[in-house]
Amino acid sequence: MVSPQNPVQVSHWSEPEPDIAVLRPRADFYAERLGEPGDVLLLIEVADTSGAYDRSVKVPLYLDAGVPEVWVVDVAGGVVDVFRVAGGFRRGPGETITPLGLPDLVAEVADILG
Repeated sequence: MVSPQNPVQVSHWSEPEPDIAVLRPRADFYAERLGEPGDVLLLIEVADTSGAYDRSVKVPLYLDAGVPEVWVVDVAGGVVDVFRVAGGFRRGPGETITPLGLPDLVAEVADILG
């Protein structure tokens, strides 16, 4: 389930709004409660002017809460930074990314960047 710009409850006090959350399917379509880290397959932040904040504040918040994977899409820089609990990496045009929670998906970075 794709949830654009809706909050994800990462703690009792924090409900950040990623640009895109890819969540596990749920019968109520998340109408009864917000998605939580265990529901998240992938979070995506699109960094325009918010890149430094996304990388230094939001990514650690998500990972510390147990979100398995966060992408920061830097359109102006032409890269996608991938953050996972076990480490991270950067991909650029001509490369692909396969999310941990969606192993059948191969995403072309050029398509992500538009």
